[in-house]
Amino acid sequence: AAAPLAEVAEAEAAAGSGEEAEDELALTLAALRACTLPKLAAADAPLFHGIEQDLFPGTRAGAEGSAALRDALLSACADLHLEATRPFVAKVEQLHATFQTRHGLMLVGG
Repeated sequence: AAAPLAEVAEAEAAAGSGEEAEDELALTLAALRACTLPKLAAADAPLFHGIEQDLFPGTRAGAEGSAALRDALLSACADLHLEATRPFVAKVEQLHATFQTRHGLMLVGG
């Protein structure tokens, strides 16, 4: 059986443009990622991606982060003699997205 959200997309595709339904699913997936991933521990992210694939089979969200943000981050890391690892860069991009969508923020952990 198809996933519930995929069934909705299929019904919308039958009624109208399939491309519009796919765009809507990709936008929904991107919003879900932006609101959820920054709150998860690194060990829980793969579980989230598995659930994501079950709910949105074959759907790809747009590229995360911006090139300008990434370039500025890499430059700052080089200036401070820090290693810009993939998880670090991803977490900074998530933090930036959180600042863009929320009024307050609390960092927990070390």
